[in-house]
Amino acid sequence: MGTRRLALSRRVRGIRRTGIRSVRRRIVPVPPNRGWWRTWLIAGLTAGGFAGALFLGYRLWPSPAVTATVPLKHGTVEQSVLTNALVVRREQVVTAPIAGGVSQLVAEGERVRVGTPVVRIGPGGASAAAAAAGAAVPGTEPGGLAAAERDALAETVRQLDARLYQLAVSRSQAKAKGDAAEATRLQAELDATAARQTDVVRQLNGGAVSPAPGATAPPGGALAATVPMRDGTVTAETAGVLIYHVDGLEEALSPSGADAWRPSWFRTLAVPLLRNTGAGQVAAGAPLFKIVDNISPGLVLVVPADIVAGLPAGSWVQIRLTGRDGLLPAKITGMVPEGSDVLLHLSAPAFPEELIGRRKLQLSLVLADYTGKVVPRSAVDVRDGLQGVWIWDGKQPEFRPAPVIGGNEQEVVLETDLPDATRILRTAPRAMR
Repeated sequence: MGTRRLALSRRVRGIRRTGIRSVRRRIVPVPPNRGWWRTWLIAGLTAGGFAGALFLGYRLWPSPAVTATVPLKHGTVEQSVLTNALVVRREQVVTAPIAGGVSQLVAEGERVRVGTPVVRIGPGGASAAAAAAGAAVPGTEPGGLAAAERDALAETVRQLDARLYQLAVSRSQAKAKGDAAEATRLQAELDATAARQTDVVRQLNGGAVSPAPGATAPPGGALAATVPMRDGTVTAETAGVLIYHVDGLEEALSPSGADAWRPSWFRTLAVPLLRNTGAGQVAAGAPLFKIVDNISPGLVLVVPADIVAGLPAGSWVQIRLTGRDGLLPAKITGMVPEGSDVLLHLSAPAFPEELIGRRKLQLSLVLADYTGKVVPRSAVDVRDGLQGVWIWDGKQPEFRPAPVIGGNEQEVVLETDLPDATRILRTAPRAMR
């Protein structure tokens, strides 16, 4: 047993020695690598080529921003300037002759005639209630007039009111045409007709509609009248649109003082909030209402001088009121330059009557409009001295010459025969510049 173990042990040790010797004989030393620089050169050239390919792909392959397109469309582009304007009109502010409670008899915004009962002051009685309803008090007639005579006078007032309206329209048209002589003649006839109507209304109301003694027009031209009452009722002394709001600028913005206005004055003018005269208790001399002449309202605004450099006084322009559709014609009746600004006086014959009570408006002064193929201004490019756009077929952009006719800061109109819906690049591809 011991002999076998000894022989096995010697055999294992021999195998181990033989294996180690055979492994040692197989290990061959590697010679030193003297071409290492070739390896680094190849690696560097490979990396550089890859980076160059990426760069060229970036330059030549259209990016999402480059391929952003818009359709070519037919339309109209306005050249305009957005600004604020003040509404200028003749206004008569009527104040309370006494202190007391006020009841309004006519809705705001209604057009009233001369002699129309507008408000009632005090507790009132049967006469006041009848005046509010427009009916005669049983058993009485103002000024002792018979019913037939009163009806005849009322009809005369209505006819004169219609004639006043016709004269005012004719006067505005004469002014718009520049016919000063005709406008002066119509103004004289209008004044005479108004005076006659006032006399008729005085007879109709028993002589109680003339202004209080000493009531005169303030320097600005707005008449602040304290009108005597009859049966607690205050009536309208002039025809126009009834407004129950005042802002204190009725005198400062009267057309009669327009010659002294300057751009600097306009920019520093504070426009107070409209104050509702309302119903309820009022003090003597407090505003009750005002009547606005809606026949020929004007607008005053300030714009940069270079915007209207080629427009003389008397030119017709168009305005677009913010928040309202459509254009309104307006005539430049006056221009007052000051520094880099110009104060414009506009006459707007078609001014919306429902806005006659507003003092300040935002509008766009439209100086010109262009019709044709419309694209964003950013889409226009210049190549070899030619204006044009880049059309996109989904693969490759192509430059097409198309001169700009006109436009504004956002859009322009092109002179081109390209069909509508043609896809246009917003900007030129970088590789094409």
